Amino acid sequence: MHILQISPQLPYPPDSGGRVAIYNILKHLSRHHEITLATFVTEETEQYIPNLEPYCRKIIAVKHNNTTTKFGMLVNMFSSQPYTMTKFYSLEMAQQIADAAQRDGVDFVHIDHLHMAQYVGALPQAMPAILREHNVESTIMRRFAEQSVHPLIKLYARIQSQRLYQYEGEIGAQFDRCI
Repeated sequence: MHILQISPQLPYPPDSGGRVAIYNILKHLSRHHEITLATFVTEETEQYIPNLEPYCRKIIAVKHNNTTTKFGMLVNMFSSQPYTMTKFYSLEMAQQIADAAQRDGVDFVHIDHLHMAQYVGALPQAMPAILREHNVESTIMRRFAEQSVHPLIKLYARIQSQRLYQYEGEIGAQFDRCI
């Protein structure tokens, strides 16, 4: 089976919880399946791509900056999407995923993290896809809002928590399975 694995970050070096989990899934699945990895990279992480080549048939590495900015947060107030999701959107990534899914003989898609779930829209409709979520992002944001002291931060976090809650339900319904 040819699996397209979509990750918000290059899972190497495996030195944090998210990277360790994604790396080990990739490594394990590659024992019996062909893997195409679609992932974001930075100037710092790009150098580690060769470390994943033994496990992948193909690596799609898109340079993308998902840094939180005050300007980005302000602009997001006029959007219905959660800010943390908009930071991870890249037209180049969507096009690369669509091309890989249509042209590379992909049988199945595994998307890691809620931040990348939006790319389910780039897949052909009948293609099976699962979403593996590491956290319930709306709960994390709700707790942050509850603990925040500054009124503007509290308000912003509460709005984001509500958007995340709605988004999690809507996007989850587009997958065959959510883990």
